[in-house]
Amino acid sequence: MIKLELQIKALKDPLKLAWDLFRIRNCLMATLGVFLGALFVYHHDTFIDTNLLLAMLSAFIITAAGNSINDYFDVEIDKINKPNRPIPSGRISKSDTLMISMILFLLGITLGKMINNYCFALALINSLLLAIYAAKLKKTLLLSNMLISFLVASTFIYGSLSKIGPQGFRFGDLTLLAVISTSAFLTNFSREILKDIEDIEGDKRNYVTTLPIKYGEKFSKRVASILTIFAIFLSVTPFFISLENFNKLAYFFLIFAADLTFLISLRSPAEL
Repeated sequence: MIKLELQIKALKDPLKLAWDLFRIRNCLMATLGVFLGALFVYHHDTFIDTNLLLAMLSAFIITAAGNSINDYFDVEIDKINKPNRPIPSGRISKSDTLMISMILFLLGITLGKMINNYCFALALINSLLLAIYAAKLKKTLLLSNMLISFLVASTFIYGSLSKIGPQGFRFGDLTLLAVISTSAFLTNFSREILKDIEDIEGDKRNYVTTLPIKYGEKFSKRVASILTIFAIFLSVTPFFISLENFNKLAYFFLIFAADLTFLISLRSPAEL
């Protein structure tokens, strides 16, 4: 019985480490973004194909890599704000974290190359941006929030690029993609601001300039609320625009799920 308990603990420990280090919920959200992005430009061809599966896996892996390298550079801040994170708690070393993130970045970019050159380019650009953000831009007022928000929005673009054909995209496809990507950008921008409010103490000690530190919590919460309301308003605009082959019922369910996710993320920003 004791041996079995030890075996279960030995299995649970690395799984818990991976869950925390990679922020698996973030990875799954990125995968969902890819899926929805592909769905917005899907018409009559095979939907779930090799390219889509590779794109979803690639996004999952690159997101895991970005979260890992973020922990590598954030260790001093996490010692104050989140001492139970993998590195401050001693569950993994900084060097191992860096090595894992580099391997994951290379793997994610390689998978992007296997899809097409468009996905390869976006996977490479996003990987570089994630590394630059973690190393240099995190202490820059608003720019860091905008960068992360772009990366989140780009998952929809990544999914659509996995489906691009010789004829490119229809105007209606591009309109829907622009709407949902912009909505995701705005809502994630809002969530990043709320996360900055939670991290004020550690950010101050590490000389990180954020909106809450510079302008206060009340102002920051107001900005976050306005961004989210505008994002949700924007997400319903396709219902009032004449678009070719626009399935309103299907879009309603998709956007309802997306808007619900937006609102949930605002309730628990640190968990996503």
